[in-house]
Amino acid sequence: MISAFRISGNSMEPGIRDGDIVVTRPLKRAPRVGDRVVYREPAHGLLVAHRVNDVSTRGAVMAGDANPRPDPLPVENGLILGRIVIVIPKLGRLCKLNVVRPAKAAGSCRAWTCRPDRGRRWF
Repeated sequence: MISAFRISGNSMEPGIRDGDIVVTRPLKRAPRVGDRVVYREPAHGLLVAHRVNDVSTRGAVMAGDANPRPDPLPVENGLILGRIVIVIPKLGRLCKLNVVRPAKAAGSCRAWTCRPDRGRRWF
């Protein structure tokens, strides 16, 4: 299932910036060092976009490109939602991302719509 997420924060700069949209595809293999992924953070359940820094028997060690140290907890493969395959710069600043799961859809997909986000400055 292809998914899209709006990035909030600067931990992946300069390659991925606050307000960018990332598109992910599920991993069909074990994560590799260097993969940029979106995962569910194990301690709080938040969604995070980071790079795989190391792989061990306990899981993948993640780190933001702009962070001086890796994240403290390894991430189990089951918490990784997908590998980032496309980055769309600044689109999230113009639009609010709404993820919708149609009740009856051909295959497995998520659709997203783009509408102006009136609560934020556009530029």
